[in-house]
Amino acid sequence: MNQTITDYPGWKELPEHVKQAFEDSLNKNPKMIRLQQELSRATQQRNFVKELDLRKKIQEIRFIAQRNLINSKEQEIEEVTTLFNMGLPHETLDKINILMISTYMALDMIEFFVLDINSELKKADPTASLNMFQPIMKLGKEARGNLTYLWKNTSIYDTEDFNNKADNIREMLVNKAKKVYIQYAKRVEEKEKQNNKE
Repeated sequence: MNQTITDYPGWKELPEHVKQAFEDSLNKNPKMIRLQQELSRATQQRNFVKELDLRKKIQEIRFIAQRNLINSKEQEIEEVTTLFNMGLPHETLDKINILMISTYMALDMIEFFVLDINSELKKADPTASLNMFQPIMKLGKEARGNLTYLWKNTSIYDTEDFNNKADNIREMLVNKAKKVYIQYAKRVEEKEKQNNKE
């Protein structure tokens, strides 16, 4: 008997890290574990009536938990909206929005750069990877997911112009970093030459 899982409306729009944390928590819930065990036994015993009843109970628990989580996330959006509507000066709101977009772009660049670092490493050694940035990557994905959810009713980030601007900023940042590195390399070279003279 196949199980069809129906999610609560709005579930798909939640950030991935939020949904994953939800699934992990739900699967560790003692009541859910007991119901899943009972369901497994009913399925093995081909007790279709009990199986159907247990599936309904599991679905109800899942629905209620999803609804509570979605309501909680919507409350967070409402709090941000309330904050924005509390009479702050227009210039302040503009600055906050610009800084939030800047945060999103910066987090996106961090992920891009780390992936690029590991890509370069794997060209030399397929088993090599740099894991020191993984905690930052995880937090970055979560933060971007939260911002994306906050902007879900807007087109602020889902535009070709946004992506083009992000690409341009990444390229500009790499060029600036390249200049810093070249200057550093020159200083090292000059110091080595000076040491050799001595």
